[in-house]
Amino acid sequence: MKMTINLRKVLFFLLTLCLIGSAYAQDTALKEAEVAYTKEDYAKAIELYEGILKSNGESAAVYYNLGNTYYKAGKIAPAILNYERCLLLDPGDSDARFNLQMARQKTIDK
Repeated sequence: MKMTINLRKVLFFLLTLCLIGSAYAQDTALKEAEVAYTKEDYAKAIELYEGILKSNGESAAVYYNLGNTYYKAGKIAPAILNYERCLLLDPGDSDARFNLQMARQKTIDK
């Protein structure tokens, strides 16, 4: 009985440690992506944001940032896709909605 309790404590500790490590890694990757975006290294920022989504799952904020990055890189179709993904997760995001409209206007034939 006592060994079971100790094993539970150890497992809980290890799980907590893994979660903290994962959160730290995501935070670091987000900061790296933001720095790349600021330096106008859009290819690197895209790679980092895509990696975050792949390893941590969906995030409205990451989709929004990825949409902005694609837009700045002149890749309008992927920008639209990522703004739409952001809005699926957070329909009330007015910035994403505005940016989506701006991106769609770029695709209209004149």
